Amino acid sequence: MAQDFPKFPIRQIQGILEKNKYCLLPTYLDLEEIAQDRQPVDWAMKKGATKRIPEYAEENLDVTIAVEEDPRTKSALEELRASRVVVSERRAEREAAEKREQDEKDNVYAAVADGTITECGCCYDELPMNRMVHCDGSTLHV
Repeated sequence: MAQDFPKFPIRQIQGILEKNKYCLLPTYLDLEEIAQDRQPVDWAMKKGATKRIPEYAEENLDVTIAVEEDPRTKSALEELRASRVVVSERRAEREAAEKREQDEKDNVYAAVADGTITECGCCYDELPMNRMVHCDGSTLHV
């Protein structure tokens, strides 16, 4: 985990690991929250980065797990791999949500620039016309 969060002091990683009763997944998720500045901390990051150990790099981890003989170490490495997958999926979801939000903002700016923003007849908010439904007026609305 230290090489996945290379600027985190080892003592802090160990403290978070202890807080999570030595379960890697919740520890990894907490570290990711700190790395993304969504969880405040009262300690400083390291000036230098933790040295990378090739066996634990993502591209080599499957081989490391396959050759590991100690079942406890193998289990820990498998949990590390799973933690990386979960964090990767969460990052992708977060990035997609941020992109959708930015696309919607861009759409509003473009509608204002094009003059295609109008007032909604239901909520009276100003919205881009391409975000409204069209009524053909063939039926009477009561």
